[in-house]
Amino acid sequence: MKILLHAYENDHFLGVIRALRDIEDDAQDEVVKIIREWDVIEAVQTAQLVRGRVEIIRTFEAMIARKVPEKPHMQDFLIDHPWLIDPAWQMLTHEKSLDNVLDKHFNSNKLVKKRGGRRLDFLCLADTGHAVVIEVKRPGDRVGVSELRQLEDYLLYLNRWNEQSTGGRARRSQITGVLIYSRMDDDGRELADRMRARGDVIILTWDALLETAQRLHKEYLAVVTARAPEDDPRIVALGGLDDDGASAI
Repeated sequence: MKILLHAYENDHFLGVIRALRDIEDDAQDEVVKIIREWDVIEAVQTAQLVRGRVEIIRTFEAMIARKVPEKPHMQDFLIDHPWLIDPAWQMLTHEKSLDNVLDKHFNSNKLVKKRGGRRLDFLCLADTGHAVVIEVKRPGDRVGVSELRQLEDYLLYLNRWNEQSTGGRARRSQITGVLIYSRMDDDGRELADRMRARGDVIILTWDALLETAQRLHKEYLAVVTARAPEDDPRIVALGGLDDDGASAI
């Protein structure tokens, strides 16, 4: 067992697990023990990752409370941690080429002048199949119909540009729009509901974003740690999400 654990520490444990397929039938009890130990190790490693994300969420919470400016601080935070919006987006990265596509159109000299010199701020995340355009408003700021229409315009233009793309890495099969805000004017609520119902738009408050991230990671930690005996010292050392957890991470 110690040899196997040492192999795990040297990134060879997965190979050992695969080799167990060929073990003799009379050693199956030992196989079960090894697999159980692997489950504990995997649970501990994953739980530590979740605890690390919880600390990121707490930092995010403090930034919202301080009403940190949306650019560059909140934008940069979401670029680095897109899983805060959707856990499935953890592999999305900042796609500057799409930023440039939108910037060239919406921040042309003519349009900026028409808006009294105000430039529009947005960011794009993407992988090979999915592109996301995100507009974030400073925590505490209000939004209304104009901001919602602006998000619609981003999506309309980006979808049109995507359809005209010749293919390759630039073309995506899915494009999503996101608006993150604190408060919404009454005149925007009906439009926001209609946009949400389309399926390609996410409109949510900073508080809702934070609450969802906290809940999902709390539930995930519970599922992960349940795979190991609750009295295992490695699991006990992790503590709960309400603990400081500094020594466990």
